[in-house]
Amino acid sequence: MIEAFTNDVSAILLLQKVQDPRQYGVAVTKEKRGNKFNVVKVIEKPEKPPSRLAIMPFYMFTPEIIKA
Repeated sequence: MIEAFTNDVSAILLLQKVQDPRQYGVAVTKEKRGNKFNVVKVIEKPEKPPSRLAIMPFYMFTPEIIKA
């Protein structure tokens, strides 16, 4: 993840496909490039998950994210 954290990235989330994403925060993505997704929204423990991409508890942010 550290290698993927470049100047053109504001945040990195570790995602994993899971069978039942209702117990996780779930990522809504717009596009995929290789094993990288463009995350446009996250939903915490959704009743009807829009994807199976669960957010794992490891994050990297730049100061801009904290301001938001």
